[in-house]
Amino acid sequence: MSQADPIELSRYDVALGVLPLPLLAAAVGVAVTALPFSLLVGAATLVSAGIIADLLTVHAPTRE
Repeated sequence: MSQADPIELSRYDVALGVLPLPLLAAAVGVAVTALPFSLLVGAATLVSAGIIADLLTVHAPTRE
């Protein structure tokens, strides 16, 4: 039997996997705290937007 090659994740793969985590954290925060929904979702949106902005500007994709 041959062994499969290890999967190599790029920065973009990791970012796409992490992108929904701030919104999930906001949903959990709404359930367990008295903070308003709009505040937590707004903060989570800013974090997600920051991830996207980083990927599109600071670490923009390049041709290899």
